[in-house]
Order: sequence, then C-alpha cells, then structure tokens
Amino acid sequence: MVLGFFFFYVASSVGYDYVTTYNNEVNLAYPSDSSEYSQLGAYEYRAAVVIMQSNDVLTVSYPENSQTNGKLQIVLVEAAVNINGTVLAVSGYTSYYGFIYYKNEPSNNGTDVNGIAVDVYLVSQSVQNLTLPTTTTLNHYETPQWLYFSIGIVLCLLALIPIFKSKK
Repeated sequence: MVLGFFFFYVASSVGYDYVTTYNNEVNLAYPSDSSEYSQLGAYEYRAAVVIMQSNDVLTVSYPENSQTNGKLQIVLVEAAVNINGTVLAVSGYTSYYGFIYYKNEPSNNGTDVNGIAVDVYLVSQSVQNLTLPTTTTLNHYETPQWLYFSIGIVLCLLALIPIFKSKK
C-alpha cells in the first residue's frame, strides 16, 4: 500500500506545465541584419528566439499605447538552417498595441518531438528612434505521468487483497 502511494506521489510531483517569460527591449532605430522576410515589411527587428515543444503556447506583446510612429507588426518565423524559414503567424498591423498568440500543434509543422526554434520579429514600415519593451511568454505543457499513476493503482489494489481475505 505504501509503495502504491509512493507511485501516486511520483505521478503527481512531476510538473505538468511551466511558464517562461522573456522581457526584451527592441530598439526600432536599428533593424536586424536579417532581411529574408522583407516581403512582410520594410524593416525587421528580432525580439527573441524561443524553443517550442509540441502543444506549447507562445504569446508575444508590446505595451498598450506605445508611441510607435507608423504601423508595427509581430511575426513568428520557424528558424531554419537554410535562408527560408516558414512564417508561422502574423499579427495585424496596429498603431497602439501588438499581441499575437500561437499554439505549436503537431498538425502545424509535423510531429517534431524535439521542438522547433521560433524567431520573434517586429516588422515596421519605417525606422523609428524608439526602444520598445516586448514580453514573450511560453507556456509549456507536459503530459501527465500515466504510467506511474497506473502502477500506483495496481499496487494499492493488490494491497487490498490481503485485507479482504483476512476479514473472511
């Protein structure tokens, strides 16, 4: 019975999810060296690089009422070894507030269990003398430890057999 409860503890002690937050500052006066996604806008600024596993959720935002002159867009691009990465998500153009939400579902990019690297870009139509804080939040979800939970159930049920036999 004690061993069964130990396996229950092991199954529940593994963290099911965790949240990682990256706070970066992007200087809109100096575009990144990267220019392979120039079709999205005139100037690109790399805000972060994040590794995502399957079913992870990524949100990127910059503050409300930012004094951006012109329109600013958030673009998530799968980092690739070659020059052409896949554009995963694009936010709408906005002048005041930027926010994007992306879930890495296996149907989006195949079933890569090792994860993908995601480049976070801010794309602007003009160079601006402004430093903009960005917040990138990664929610990582782990699957429950069903094997340990099942072993705990079996051991607890086996421990009940001698108790019921002793009652007879």
